[in-house]
Amino acid sequence: MDKMTEIKSNVNNGRIRLQDICWLFDEIDRLQHENKSLKESNRFKKFMKISKENLILEESLKQVRQQRDFYKKKRSEDSLLKQAQ
Repeated sequence: MDKMTEIKSNVNNGRIRLQDICWLFDEIDRLQHENKSLKESNRFKKFMKISKENLILEESLKQVRQQRDFYKKKRSEDSLLKQAQ
């Protein structure tokens, strides 16, 4: 049984040891440091840059589709008006 499972079972049974609390704080510190190093890495920065570019492209595609739909609707309305005359 790994440490986290052991702590969870102790908490479910209504007890927690001071050593477990210290281990949890150490684990949180370790994970925060790991998270920080990942964010600072070039790989993460490249990924975020690509993600932002994709988001911008998706937004522009959405605008183009809205414009297309608007003009398509307008063209169909115009053709209906011409047929009615």
